[in-house]
Amino acid sequence: MQGAGTQSNPYLVSTPQDLHDVRNNLSANYELTRDIDMSNWGNFTSYSAGVPYFTGDFNGNGYKIINLTSSSPRSGLFGTVSGGKISNLGIVDCNLQSNDQYSSPFGYLIGGAIVENCYSTGYVSGTNHIGGLVSMVYNGTVINSYSTCTVNGTRYVGGLAARLLGTSSNIYSSFSHGLVTGNQDIGGLVGLSTGNTSNSFWDTETSGQTTSAGGTGRTTQQMKTQSTYSSWDFINTWQIDNDYPQLQVFANVVQPPKIETIGVTSYVSNVHTNLDKSFNKVQEVNSFVNDCAFHVTVSRGVTRKGNTFTLPIQTSIDKATRSVRTGQVNVVTCINPIHSMVERKSKTIQRLTTNIESIFSGISLVTPLRNDVVIGYGYYLSNPSYNFVTTNSSYVSEQINPSYVEVIK
Repeated sequence: MQGAGTQSNPYLVSTPQDLHDVRNNLSANYELTRDIDMSNWGNFTSYSAGVPYFTGDFNGNGYKIINLTSSSPRSGLFGTVSGGKISNLGIVDCNLQSNDQYSSPFGYLIGGAIVENCYSTGYVSGTNHIGGLVSMVYNGTVINSYSTCTVNGTRYVGGLAARLLGTSSNIYSSFSHGLVTGNQDIGGLVGLSTGNTSNSFWDTETSGQTTSAGGTGRTTQQMKTQSTYSSWDFINTWQIDNDYPQLQVFANVVQPPKIETIGVTSYVSNVHTNLDKSFNKVQEVNSFVNDCAFHVTVSRGVTRKGNTFTLPIQTSIDKATRSVRTGQVNVVTCINPIHSMVERKSKTIQRLTTNIESIFSGISLVTPLRNDVVIGYGYYLSNPSYNFVTTNSSYVSEQINPSYVEVIK
């Protein structure tokens, strides 16, 4: 994945494989760059079932991990988080089922770990310490977070957290409203607690629980009323609109476009493309191709011995200079097919001067003819209007230098 794992240049997580590879460096900094759907991954093993713990920083940036399935010990995404921070992340429609303990989407918080501006939805089950958001908090903090997960366990079961242990364990400004079932130490928000819970609530109707080791129970209607959360920040953190509160960081998050390049081969010369060629005494060749997907092939030519240079249709080429040698066998002929234009700025030759103006132009050469009786002059005409060269056809017709002889006696 991209990035360096530092605070200023975190690793960028954008695929299921990236999410899996976080386990390769549990102390680095990570950022989610898009929603990630784990439907096709299968069983996901949490990052930490024990030592080493996740100690890094994971910023979800308001994106979500969807359809996470886990049945490993300490099932969930993070497992155990020690001293690290998880923020702005949603784990949505998870299915976490374990025969072991400490099952939850965001893990077991120790060593001052923080979960902030996060939420979870789905189903969580296991034996002991089963929580809708986190399992046990032992010297850690949950703030501005919530869970709607259905939670089922045996002992220490809570809609948000299974257990808070110690006076340094805290829950602030958070809530839950998922169904909670279990046998012992069960709570709508917290199953068992010796820690601190403030300004936090659970739904006594949807949870099926009228008691909790922390938090305040409210009816569904009260949970959907802003006045219930009188000390919460509805300017910067929360928003509510006749429903349960929502975190603003997840509102109107725009997904980046999915970029894929699969076997693309393009031979397109764009309209009005300039091509500069410097070899073979041809400079500043400007090709204006008017049709997309037009394939242009430019070949090296030799400017002697009657070689012909044919320009593609609808192409404009400006030839700056070309030198030829004396004699009609060395005259270079440039044939301009339909809609082509050739502008020759200069031509330098010896003892023979000619200018080709267009396809209808020709070169006329007068040379004396001698024998013992008659002195005459022959005219050699090159490139009359009916000259043409056809390539890649079933036949090629070429007519060069027809002539006639006028005899003067």
